[in-house]
Amino acid sequence: MSAVEVPIVKVGDSIPEGITLWTSSNSHDKDACALPQKTSTTELFKGKRAVLVGIPIPFSPTCSIQQLPGFVAKAAELKAKGVEAVAVVNCYDVFVQDAWGKAQGAAAANIVMLSDSNGDLLGPLGLTQDLSKGPLPLGARVSKRFAIVIDDLKVTYVGIDPKGFEASSVESVLAHL
Repeated sequence: MSAVEVPIVKVGDSIPEGITLWTSSNSHDKDACALPQKTSTTELFKGKRAVLVGIPIPFSPTCSIQQLPGFVAKAAELKAKGVEAVAVVNCYDVFVQDAWGKAQGAAAANIVMLSDSNGDLLGPLGLTQDLSKGPLPLGARVSKRFAIVIDDLKVTYVGIDPKGFEASSVESVLAHL
């Protein structure tokens, strides 16, 4: 392993406390993004059973047609299985997350939309990728497609989809609760 490679988070690892992430105030104004607000991994995950969902590109087909809509549609099933928080994160800015969350109905399902634009959480967890090369450059730091189940900051399930969409689906998460 080279010095720049970071091990990927695995079952039994802990989510680091105190990492700052950005969310929005869940404004219901459909014509404007809400005001950014700081939150932290401690506030979101300590003492809770939660699901953290990583999406590579907001508004892209797989993210917008399958991944996030599945979590919105099955939010009640997740809650019935003891999940207290569902958060969707990517490396784009909080305004993109807010607009995408509104377009997907995330607030109505109590899903928190998070921005980790500096990669402060996803980078150390090994959950970013470089998509800056190729026919459609999408960014040098982009979230991997993943779903993680967290129980009081401890990782109990990790589903990563390097290609395609299966391990990070809401069905896979439900099967591991």
